[in-house]
Amino acid sequence: MAEKSKEVAVEATNTIKVDEDVLVELRTIRNSQQQLQLEIGGMEAHKSALITELMKLANTLKEKMTSLEEKYGKGNLSLDTGIITPLPETPEENVNS
Repeated sequence: MAEKSKEVAVEATNTIKVDEDVLVELRTIRNSQQQLQLEIGGMEAHKSALITELMKLANTLKEKMTSLEEKYGKGNLSLDTGIITPLPETPEENVNS
């Protein structure tokens, strides 16, 4: 039993103390890494929120366009002029000559 205690004591004394300057530098680097990871996580959350908002706008636009199509029929709407150019009703009329 005394030998085992002796081995533990030897292992405990076989340590190397790193200079405080090096430790400060390593801690600074690690803290910078953690801060960047935190910022990236925040940006990803913001990105997700923006994508969700974009999808909502796309759905709203689709609903509005469907409503206009039901009211005025199929056509091309110019957002600059507000004019709808109706599409031909039959496939033969839709072919470009």
